[in-house]
Amino acid sequence: MRPDGSDAKSFPSMHTATAFTIAAMRAADHPQQAAWWYLGAALIGAARVEVRQHYLHDVLAGAALGYAIARLELDQPRGVLIAPWLDPAALPAVQPLWPDPPAAVTPWLGTTTCGLRAQWRF
Repeated sequence: MRPDGSDAKSFPSMHTATAFTIAAMRAADHPQQAAWWYLGAALIGAARVEVRQHYLHDVLAGAALGYAIARLELDQPRGVLIAPWLDPAALPAVQPLWPDPPAAVTPWLGTTTCGLRAQWRF
């Protein structure tokens, strides 16, 4: 039950968990900005308590969960949650709907980046 009386479950605060996951990941990439990332995440957690959507222990648990998930991902050499899905050798071959399409959007997987590739033949 939430502090506002609604029946929705509030433990842990997933807004705060997400904010702290993002903060920890961005702080790892930009250590000089770490204080700002964590301040933003803490303000999100404080706002959730202020608007009576969570109790303090919900927010603290969400912060710990988010930070732990980020550290788990960052501490592995190739990641745990995302990188295994980005290994091109592990992905099945995708068969086109027709043999020689005039246009296509396909996933593009590099060694350190990924994205979508759009091709148009004219």
